[in-house]
Amino acid sequence: EAKTYNTPDVNFIWSMTSGPKKSILCATGEPGAVLSIKDGKHEAIFSSEESHIRSIRYDTKLGIFAGGGEKGILYRQKPGDQQFRALFDSGHTEITSIVLQNDMAYTASVTGAEALIKEHQKSSSGKGSDSSSASIKVRSQLVRVDMNGASEVLAGSNDEIIFGLAINSQNDLTVATGATGRDNPRGRIYTIEPKTRRIAMVYQAEAK
Repeated sequence: EAKTYNTPDVNFIWSMTSGPKKSILCATGEPGAVLSIKDGKHEAIFSSEESHIRSIRYDTKLGIFAGGGEKGILYRQKPGDQQFRALFDSGHTEITSIVLQNDMAYTASVTGAEALIKEHQKSSSGKGSDSSSASIKVRSQLVRVDMNGASEVLAGSNDEIIFGLAINSQNDLTVATGATGRDNPRGRIYTIEPKTRRIAMVYQAEAK
């Protein structure tokens, strides 16, 4: 049996993660905020100028990280600090996913994710064609950011969008993507070894 735990006054909950003191942290859209939910009650701990906060991640040592969904800024709240501050400007419109490893934040910094999804919906409903996908401008980068805001691009693409990141059992990055602009675009899963930047495709789906 499912019961309503909390109903915040937002239009979107994009991402959730476990937070400090047994709370749940939510990245929301319209308005773009970070909510802390505990014992069924929510509190806005960060209100952004961006209309969406797309991603959220928490680490006891490094603090809370939130990825913007309009200006693509990575925000950080340090442990013991009440304020969120901009750590990194991705130069993209969205940070769709964040993972933390070895005092580094890895971000999926993307442009064109919304257009790619809408085009897929059109083609699925018969209102559009795959040929129009070539005109969609998408870019994505996997970026490593240190706690001073210095960044390094590990990988990038002009026809794939990074939708999700995770750390696998070998401590490599797992990257989930969607594609456009090819004769037969497919969604793919890659692994990336952060030190050597070695990239391997481990799965290709039938879906975009």
